[in-house]
Order: sequence, then C-alpha cells, then structure tokens
Amino acid sequence: MGVQYPGIRAPEPRESITRGAGKSAVAAAAYRAGETIKNEYDGIVHDYTRKGGIVHTEILLPENAPAKYSDRAVLWNAVEKSERYCNAQLSREIEIALPVELSREQNISLARRFIKEQFVAAGMCADVCVHDVGEGNPHAHIMLTMRPIEKSGAWGAKSKTVNGRKINTVNWNDHDRAEDWRKAWAAYCNTALRINEHDTVLDHRSYERQGVEQVPPVNNLCRYLSYQLACSRYIRAYLPSCAINCSCIPNSHICPSSISKIRSAILVEPSRCVTKIAVLP
Repeated sequence: MGVQYPGIRAPEPRESITRGAGKSAVAAAAYRAGETIKNEYDGIVHDYTRKGGIVHTEILLPENAPAKYSDRAVLWNAVEKSERYCNAQLSREIEIALPVELSREQNISLARRFIKEQFVAAGMCADVCVHDVGEGNPHAHIMLTMRPIEKSGAWGAKSKTVNGRKINTVNWNDHDRAEDWRKAWAAYCNTALRINEHDTVLDHRSYERQGVEQVPPVNNLCRYLSYQLACSRYIRAYLPSCAINCSCIPNSHICPSSISKIRSAILVEPSRCVTKIAVLP
C-alpha cells in the first residue's frame, strides 16, 4: 500500500487558461514567474516582480520550436497572437507537488525529467516555475502550449475535419490523460525517492480506490494536506490564515476547524481534488 498524497492537478479543458474566462496566457506566465511582461494582444503590462517564493524558472521546448521561444515573453505573446477568437484556449496548466523528502535541486531535476518526457516529447512547450515559501509545500506550475508545432516552426491546427467530423490533431485534451499523468508522476517520484534512499512510497490513487480502509496517520496529516494544497486552489481557499502556524512540518499545522472545512468542501465537490480525500479524520 502506498502513501496517498502525491499531487498533480491536471485541469480539465474547461479549466484551461482561456480568453472566454477573461484570462491571459501572458498574465498567467508573468504571475507564476514573478516577471514583468507586456501582452501585445491587448497592450496590458503585467508586473508581478514583487511576488515572492519563486525559486526556479525555465522553459523547455520541443524539437521544432523556434529558439526564440525560450524567452517567456516571446513564447506567450506568440501564443496570444496565434489565437483569433475571443473564447480561445490559450494554455493548459499542470500543477505538481514536489516530495518534501528531496532537496530543492533533486526536485527540480525530477520535475524537469518528468516534464521533458511526458509533455515536451509529445510536442508541447513547457513553462516551468517552482515555488517554495518554506512552509513544507514545494510545488511546480507548468504552463503548456495547446497547439502542435510544425516542422517549419509555425503553430499547427488544434483540430481538423474528417468526413464532416471535427477531430483533435493531438490527444493532449483527452480526459483520460490527467489520470495517466498522475500515475506517471507518482512513478517518477517513487523512483527518485528510492534512489535517494527514502522509504516513502507514493500512490496517485485514494485509499478508497486502493481498496484500503484507512486514514492518513495523524503524524502524516500535515504532510498529506500540504501535498493536496499544492494541487487544489479550491481546498486552499477554505484555509484560514491560522492554518499555517506551527509544528508537524516546518511552519505548517492544519487546525481541526480547517480540516472540517476542507472535508466538507471535498464532499461537496470532490472532482476538484487530485484524489478523493473523504478519508480525512
């Protein structure tokens, strides 16, 4: 049986960064990287240079991508320019929780390998930002492009029409891919933990899906929740400021009232979680 708290939050297509929701890929990239970037599509300058907790950023490109896309501003402005419609999907975001057992350098190396092999090798450009404010919750934001890149370096089509039916040109938007990525991330983490002589074994499935009637041990509860918090803004929204306050892991403790609120939120809308966490005590 594996510990149940590795996190990967893989948004469904409706949760991608879209113009229809009033969002901008440039703004999202600037925020996650703590940079100033001008959106050439609407002329708005997004300045997030005061944002803290950003410990590493990089852009990983597939084989056909122009070298200039290694510049964050160039990449996301090119994405904005390639989309004509007011409801266009601009980017998909994946959020992964990094094992607290590993050092920062080990986690960055682990995340980089996972992203290269799972996303970049498939043809996506990946903008990676690692955040760690020192509260036992290191995690990485991964913004991914949604169009394939042709051999010429130009953006390709997201879909095409065959016999009167619209089909996707890539399988990146398939609903079952989220489960594949969660499973893969747990496997990557377990390999890294084993190589670095840690006993922790992670499982992307809930205890319910594993067929185990068990709750996380009390002394692991804070660590368990810290992984989940990296993956779900929905859960984080239910935490009062007093939740980040003291002992089990550095500067982090989840008080009973917060646990009750989180559990209620999950029971109401479990699909927003990485796993069903109705096993909370």
